[in-house]
Amino acid sequence: MTKAISTSIYSFKDLIENNCIYVDKTKYLYDIISAPKGQFFCSRPRRFGKSLTISTLEAIFCGQKELFKDCYIYNETDYDWKKYPIIRLDFAKANLSSIELLSSWLLQTLNGIAKANGIEVKNTDPALLFGELIEALYKKENQTGVVVLVDEYDKPIMEHLENENEAEMFRNFMETFYQMIKGYEQYERFVFMTGVIKFAKLSIFSKLNSLTDISMDRKYACMFGYTEDELETYFGEYIEALNKQGIYDENRNKLDYASILTTLKRWYDGFRFSPREESVYNPVSIGSFFRNEGIFSNYWFETGTPKVLIKTMQQIQITLDDVRDPIISRDTFSVFDITEFAFSSDGIKNGNARRIIGKQKFLQLLYQTGYMTLGDVPEDGLSDSYYPMRFPNKEVRDSFQKNIVSLFVDEDPADFSATVDLIKRAAREGKSKDIRKYMENIFANIPYTIQIAEEKYYQSIMYTVFLLCGMDIDPEVATNVGRIDAVLDAGEHIYIFEFKFEKTADEALNQIERKKYAEKYLIKAEEKGQTIHKIGVEFSYNKDQRNIIEWVEV
Repeated sequence: MTKAISTSIYSFKDLIENNCIYVDKTKYLYDIISAPKGQFFCSRPRRFGKSLTISTLEAIFCGQKELFKDCYIYNETDYDWKKYPIIRLDFAKANLSSIELLSSWLLQTLNGIAKANGIEVKNTDPALLFGELIEALYKKENQTGVVVLVDEYDKPIMEHLENENEAEMFRNFMETFYQMIKGYEQYERFVFMTGVIKFAKLSIFSKLNSLTDISMDRKYACMFGYTEDELETYFGEYIEALNKQGIYDENRNKLDYASILTTLKRWYDGFRFSPREESVYNPVSIGSFFRNEGIFSNYWFETGTPKVLIKTMQQIQITLDDVRDPIISRDTFSVFDITEFAFSSDGIKNGNARRIIGKQKFLQLLYQTGYMTLGDVPEDGLSDSYYPMRFPNKEVRDSFQKNIVSLFVDEDPADFSATVDLIKRAAREGKSKDIRKYMENIFANIPYTIQIAEEKYYQSIMYTVFLLCGMDIDPEVATNVGRIDAVLDAGEHIYIFEFKFEKTADEALNQIERKKYAEKYLIKAEEKGQTIHKIGVEFSYNKDQRNIIEWVEV
């Protein structure tokens, strides 16, 4: 019987009892729990199976052996399945609107655990109660070490980054709370904490030196997400069913079994969490793809985007140029502090957003939130200090591009998507005047207060829109005598663009002709029967225009 696919069950017990697919990760879990004691932390982007991992660890330490009969830990190890007292905290369930309500939730949760274990506790301060409960559970269970599992440990702080003062208050509160883990370490058997971001300056990392951060450890690079082998092993029946059914990619190309795998990889693979290690697929995207009967769509974007990322992009005026072939310093990973992204009522601290944040810090934010990942790291000495970064896959790249456009275009998302479709159709039909008309509509919907008086700003918007159309667009194409601003390949038509800011479109077109930019594409166009369009575009920041004001084509 084919097992079901679920993207909404985060309980290991529920997955097994409802005959749902569980991609076995217990080999990694056995590795971290096999020592007599252990304290670990791992950060991963949203929707990567962190909550399911916490639930799986809970089932192991509850001694629920029979749930694991198809897993590595059951069949390939001598694990003793001893039952331990457990404190599990999931901050996704907490009311985080104020310190008082968070305190109330913590007290209710900790008192509930005490009551369930027949323990009477007295403290009314959350941190002190946490410590009291750890010690009391240890003593009640004949000095059996306590297991502490914390999911989304960073959520109380992340939820308040739009307010600098609130973020600092919540960080101080959580520092005091988490210090209990260090203070009561002698009573603990195992600690595991997950989140999206590692707070470098949070006391749990600066003072809790026994907590091992495995976020970039090569041994655990594939602990979250699905490897290519796991995809075929656990979802092979579904892939074969889609192959028989007949499915298509985003360009309406029919796919066979091999090309389904290739297209899945292009859309959803590519997350790498340790240099030179295997990349993994996003589990929720894969599950959603199969549940939607093989439709390639942007499922990750639909799950939401961290508010701090959107607001930071807006404040520091990010363009695609800022994330083109980036390199990040290894040191950035150890000093990154998310609270530097907290906003005061006037914006980012001290006002000068781009200087305060800096490109390296922003790249780190993109990495931590899953929008960028480690690229291919060569085997040389330099690679120990700097890592190339890239978008993991098409799904994430498209999400980022949509976020960039949403920062600028003051238009209903559905209307904007319709405009993108019209541009795609016009480009494929060779109707360059219609492309201009629809692009002018997009620029007209950008509030003047956020427009930038630079050519690269307008160029980036056009480049992003063409990418969202799903067409091949190459910026800054080098030739033997110069550099073409952009080349768009739209089926039967090739468009060569030269952009000018406060200079005429005729000047742009003359540059295309003078430097013979089209020569590079003549043979290709002849072989494929393509028509070449040479287009000069003039942008103006004049207060009465701020748009495309001239578009000349030959």
